[in-house]
Amino acid sequence: MLYRHHKGRPIAQYGPVCYLFNTEPLIQSDKAKASNKALCLAYAQIFFKVTNFVLYKDSFKKMLHWMEDLDRRSFDSGFGGNCKVHIEVARKICMTIPKAIFLSYFISAHGFSLNFFITKETIITIPYLPTSEYLYLLLVLQFSVSHAGLTAIFIFDMFVVVIGVHIIFFSNIVQDAIKSLNNIVLMEDGTRNLLQIYKLHYEIIEKVKEFSDSVSLMFLFQISTSAILFVIFFYVIQEFFLDNLLYPMIIAALILQLFITCFLCQIVEVKMEQIYDELCQTNWYDMTSVNKRNFLFCLQMAQRNYGIKAGGMYNVNMMMFIEILKLGFTYCAIMQTTSR
Repeated sequence: MLYRHHKGRPIAQYGPVCYLFNTEPLIQSDKAKASNKALCLAYAQIFFKVTNFVLYKDSFKKMLHWMEDLDRRSFDSGFGGNCKVHIEVARKICMTIPKAIFLSYFISAHGFSLNFFITKETIITIPYLPTSEYLYLLLVLQFSVSHAGLTAIFIFDMFVVVIGVHIIFFSNIVQDAIKSLNNIVLMEDGTRNLLQIYKLHYEIIEKVKEFSDSVSLMFLFQISTSAILFVIFFYVIQEFFLDNLLYPMIIAALILQLFITCFLCQIVEVKMEQIYDELCQTNWYDMTSVNKRNFLFCLQMAQRNYGIKAGGMYNVNMMMFIEILKLGFTYCAIMQTTSR
């Protein structure tokens, strides 16, 4: 059955994919072929994210406990009194952002599966199950698989976003603590304040490093698959835009997913740079000799470049976001040129 011919080409040449995905659309329809590849990449991304969370589960547990303990921690009142406010704002943002992101993900997944439901095309099949006889069963399965993938990606993405948001607002607490060093009243007890600031500063650096190490491989794979998905859907939009207006919704969700990752990492990087700027603007010359020496330790730590790296090599920031979009458009143009 697998080796029967269709238009002179053996179906077996498509390999193991034939067992999981419908072979007819792969051969006859460019739109279904592109969607098939996109679904494969989406589930590959899910699989890799699950693997990454399993490998770094201890690190994620530590960061989760750290976020939970923030509500119970007491901070020095000399740090501006806004420490609890920063934590509350972080909590509110973590309750608001997921709603908007889930809506975007849901619309894209719903549009993806609804499109093939209306046109009665299947890109998922069950081995040895005739597509013509069980068409609606396969369409429902296709619909369920799309939404299951949406839910899985949303959960993993939001977990990372929540951790990143708490790191960002904890850096605001560190900045407020550093600003308090310029308070003349507090300068009399500078040794105690410097010790607390040193601990807070070391803590934020430790969390950024731990966060970067935990998501490094996951971000590398996500960015790689996102670049390929951009190429696929940019091509599909240009070829089938007039036939189907749902594909722009899918590309919008892909852009949103990559934008959130890059924008979040960009803010973390900027916040770490702002901590260094705050240290440089401190009236360190009014400190005692002992405090000046202690202050240098904080300054030396802040001079290093702290940020989130994909694969430990590439800085994840808005520049990467722009480069990936440019890469997607470029390869899409090459594909169109070579196919004509």
